[in-house]
Amino acid sequence: MPNVLITGAGRGLGRAIAEHFHAQNYHVIATDYDLSLLADLDDRDRYETHALDVRDIEAAGAVAERIAGAHDGLDVIVNNAGIIGYFPLVEADPEITLNHFRINSFGPLIVTQACLDLLVKAKGTVINISSESSVQPMAFQPYPSTKGALESISQAMRQELVLLGCHVAYIRPGPIATDLFATVHDMKNQVENSRFETYFQNFADSVKKRAPKNPS
Repeated sequence: MPNVLITGAGRGLGRAIAEHFHAQNYHVIATDYDLSLLADLDDRDRYETHALDVRDIEAAGAVAERIAGAHDGLDVIVNNAGIIGYFPLVEADPEITLNHFRINSFGPLIVTQACLDLLVKAKGTVINISSESSVQPMAFQPYPSTKGALESISQAMRQELVLLGCHVAYIRPGPIATDLFATVHDMKNQVENSRFETYFQNFADSVKKRAPKNPS
């Protein structure tokens, strides 16, 4: 039976991906930073759950060790975990912006590296979830930039892992009706007393007007 590891599988797109692979008779290793989001999967056949903060190198290694103790390899890794936020990058605490990159851009590399032996053993595939917005970085949100960085990292991963018989792909989903997409309707500047408040509000109003009416 093939095995798939999915990050951010507690809800939204990650949960939909988990259900899809499960329907295709995969054993699904569902992970999320909040284990309670996966509690409903605990009693279901061909599911196992692990708490995993994709920023945490040691935690990723520990999860990989537990997987290695129970399975021969990983056929697929889906790096789906991600966050979104809205704020002026030049004003916000740099740690806030760096956190977005740690999760969205470097989390997939951390998880893949931790599971590398399992992946190579199965000659598996890595799927990194990017975004349609990756080609259009814009003011007041780091998300497109983090996904652009992820795509560059994915290209390097692909060129390296093909030498070991593995494949890497990234996918650019468009708007999907998830909690993450819902944030476009209620943008608030995370920086107090921002110099950009008027500009930010204009940006938020514009995005709300242009948001797709019928997301997938």
